[in-house]
Amino acid sequence: MSDGTRAEAERAVEAKFLADQASPLRRREAQLILRLGNISIATLRICLGIVFLLFGALKLFDGVSPAEEIAERTMDKLTFGLLSGDTARLFVGLLEVAIGVCLISGRWLRPGLVLLAIAGVGIIAPLFLSYDELFSGKHHAPTLLGQYVIKDIVLLAAGVVITAKVIAEQIAQPA
Repeated sequence: MSDGTRAEAERAVEAKFLADQASPLRRREAQLILRLGNISIATLRICLGIVFLLFGALKLFDGVSPAEEIAERTMDKLTFGLLSGDTARLFVGLLEVAIGVCLISGRWLRPGLVLLAIAGVGIIAPLFLSYDELFSGKHHAPTLLGQYVIKDIVLLAAGVVITAKVIAEQIAQPA
């Protein structure tokens, strides 16, 4: 199905959906739902990109990121000492900045999402490599750093949603 034909089919479905709404208020609500549906994944992609760009940029400067120590230790363990200290921090920072640029720009999405999957290993690894440090609060509650890592899981879930959309769009395109 060509892009033009697919767009026409989508518009026909939207028109039927809107026509099926009985009251003017329901039609307005349906229009809003359609608009939100059209922009939701792009909005999520750009917001996720901003988060990665900003937090990655913090890691480019020594002593600025609250997560730099755990990033350094995690990279040291995951690379068996090949990347440690400042080198590990800079690597993670550059990786996150690259992911952010890809997501914000919408260009190089597939490579950016591959980088995000690679970063995902480093994001989740502290849950296993530094568990005691992340959950040393009363009754094993997460510390502030633990909450930071848990929040990153939500960011990875957003990346999965974006990846599914990108793949679905590429599958729908004719060869």
